[in-house]
Amino acid sequence: MANAQDGAEEGRRRRGDRRQAGFGDDIERAFCASHLAVPATGFPVQHRTDVATLRPVVVDRRPGAILLCDGAHPGDHFWPTGDAVDRNGPAED
Repeated sequence: MANAQDGAEEGRRRRGDRRQAGFGDDIERAFCASHLAVPATGFPVQHRTDVATLRPVVVDRRPGAILLCDGAHPGDHFWPTGDAVDRNGPAED
């Protein structure tokens, strides 16, 4: 007969073994290495009534991976590995 302490320990083990949930489609999503996150220089930050982010778009594709960018930086797009994106746009799978 197991005691309550063993059950609590098992519960901690199970909760600690969680993995990040993905999209379930086996496609790796990477963000452009040229993107720079710039924090606000002062407060109060400008008030907005809608979402204050730029929506990322797909700028390149590879088998099993896509590269996302918000386009808010000057210059070319780069994969996190340093590979430059072809200026002709995303390759088709």
